[in-house]
Amino acid sequence: MNGRPSVPQQISLFGERERTPSSESERRQGLARRPSALRLAVLGSGSRGNSVLVESDGRRILLDAGFACRELERRLRLLGVEASSLEAVILTHDHNDHCRGTLQLAKRHGLPVYATGGTLASKRLRELRTGREIRADRPFEVGGLEIEAFAIPHDAREPVGLVVQDEDGRRVGLVAEVA
Repeated sequence: MNGRPSVPQQISLFGERERTPSSESERRQGLARRPSALRLAVLGSGSRGNSVLVESDGRRILLDAGFACRELERRLRLLGVEASSLEAVILTHDHNDHCRGTLQLAKRHGLPVYATGGTLASKRLRELRTGREIRADRPFEVGGLEIEAFAIPHDAREPVGLVVQDEDGRRVGLVAEVA
């Protein structure tokens, strides 16, 4: 064991175990897909870092990027996903355990980063060139996924929870921290 936490086998929102990619080609393409499933994988949750991968029909977004860039890439690869296949990173707030790897991940892979104005204005993200401002209660679209941010109480600048909806109307919500 190398001392790093392992990432559990991917489980769909519907409780079905996902099959392991059967070929190198499938592994490079990312998660073995079932058509039109909304899936998520928690890359980590806790004071050392927070990040959730959401996928539908081959489109992937990362909700929070609270690990160092290399660690995020490693955890994604454990799922058979390359960081370059992400559509975007969406941040809930500006605390380090939610945005630690954002700047480098965005630079390295040319990813847009969606966050509230308060989050984007934080000193951790000031150098970000691909930031796109979002507002609570104003839905926006990323790669065919509709995202709705909503205000939550937390000791950060403009923190939000997120609801992600795919083209078939399936939804998943994330509230990272409250109060």
